[in-house]
Amino acid sequence: MIRALLACLLFVAPNTLADTARGVVFVDTNRDGVRQAGELGLEGVLVSNGRDVVVTDEAGRYAIDLADGQAVFVIKPRDYALPLDAHNKPRFFYVHRPNGSPMGLRFPGLAPTGPLPASIDFALHHAPEPDRFGVVLVGDPQPRNLAELEFFAHDIVADIAQTPFARDAVFAISLGDLMFDNLNLFDPYNEYMSILGVPVHNVLGNHDINFDVPDDEHSAETWKRIFGPTDYAFQFGKAWFFVLDNVVYEGEQNDKKYHADLRDDQLDFIRNTLAHADRDALVVLTMHIPLPSLKRKTELFEILSPFEHTFSAAAHWHRQRHYFMGSEEGWTGTRPHHHLVHATGSGSWWAGVPDERGIPHATMSDGQPNGWSLMTIDGNQYTIRFKAAGRPEAEHMAVHLPSVVSREELTQTTLKVNAYSSSARSRVEFRIGKGPWRPMAHAPQHDPAFVAQKALEEQFPQMPGRKLPNPSTSDSMWEAPLPAGLRAGPHRVEVRHTDAQGQVWTGVRALRVR
Repeated sequence: MIRALLACLLFVAPNTLADTARGVVFVDTNRDGVRQAGELGLEGVLVSNGRDVVVTDEAGRYAIDLADGQAVFVIKPRDYALPLDAHNKPRFFYVHRPNGSPMGLRFPGLAPTGPLPASIDFALHHAPEPDRFGVVLVGDPQPRNLAELEFFAHDIVADIAQTPFARDAVFAISLGDLMFDNLNLFDPYNEYMSILGVPVHNVLGNHDINFDVPDDEHSAETWKRIFGPTDYAFQFGKAWFFVLDNVVYEGEQNDKKYHADLRDDQLDFIRNTLAHADRDALVVLTMHIPLPSLKRKTELFEILSPFEHTFSAAAHWHRQRHYFMGSEEGWTGTRPHHHLVHATGSGSWWAGVPDERGIPHATMSDGQPNGWSLMTIDGNQYTIRFKAAGRPEAEHMAVHLPSVVSREELTQTTLKVNAYSSSARSRVEFRIGKGPWRPMAHAPQHDPAFVAQKALEEQFPQMPGRKLPNPSTSDSMWEAPLPAGLRAGPHRVEVRHTDAQGQVWTGVRALRVR
């Protein structure tokens, strides 16, 4: 009773009456972020409050309703860049919290912003953009403490920074669960991400929220202080990108539960923004909880259906899987909607025996390694290249086969392959030496190496490191029997994976027949 009364006192409902935010979107010729005399307004730029979208006039001016708790922000147009802070976070918003965040938060929220300024101006500077560019994708860094954040820095951030093909990246998107409930680590996380040297866009995850609040409305107070709005959009090249918060917090009274959904205002925001997009554009949605869990995905799909080229990415599951959604999932577009549940940076929550660097191997429960991807966009087309953290660029699969097999056992021996980031639309083949390529069957199952690691961990509980999760069914597993009649002696077993976008990856294992 006392706790409920205290909650009512601390979390007063915000003023639902909207003020009017006004300002100018201008060309920041000297790039100081402040409008100076002679810096002209920019016509035709979109500005939003997270629901409504307005267009600047010939002088770059806009006016839009703004309620307590909302943010007003500019939707970056093509061929213009946003100012960045010291940690490469884009600065494009103003959060309106006149009286500040509620008191009593474990992790501080927003200080009182007071009445709306007379003019909320947004700076852009001219920066021509190519049709072809790269985007780094990473999910769930999820450190519990500074030591685990340093694992992420050395295993993921440094890996991206030193991998040659990642140099094509013009920005990065982190797909939520930046933290594991310890929001004090947001600032050091941003410091490490700044090492990448490109703008970083961050998606809110279920472990990034304020759990000491009674409702979803107040769950992102610390996030808004550090990162700004939880939902926004921007253009780059010919593509439109959306950052979306699809975590609905059910409150302390519901044991801190949450579910995946989008609110009316979020759906309206997507709809209102895409009203200004060419139907031939690529539309990219980023979120934390995968689409199959989303309650209102049919309504989202209806908004996206006029667009032929769509893609979405999430993380959260600590597994990796591709979905190609069609009518069975409520998709009505002309081609299936591609949704990627991306591998996590923390893998299996930084579990497993530490390697020679002192970093846990963190293999995910589906047998795929922790890692990151480069999404390469060319116009409205794209490819995705997954990179296993801390491993050679050429490593794109794990080939499971006994080292020695007798001639009599050949046809009873199964070649198994975990082809990282493969899908049912992939084609996986193998050959022995210079022999013909033979098809492998898509066979979701537990990864045998992960099963063996888990068994060893249970046999020797004193092994260092956090304990691994139980094995899960891996959608990236393939299998085929070995052919009969192989001569005695050593053989080269080569595996070829052609993914859904036509990229080809190979792996090799040695086999001796006795």
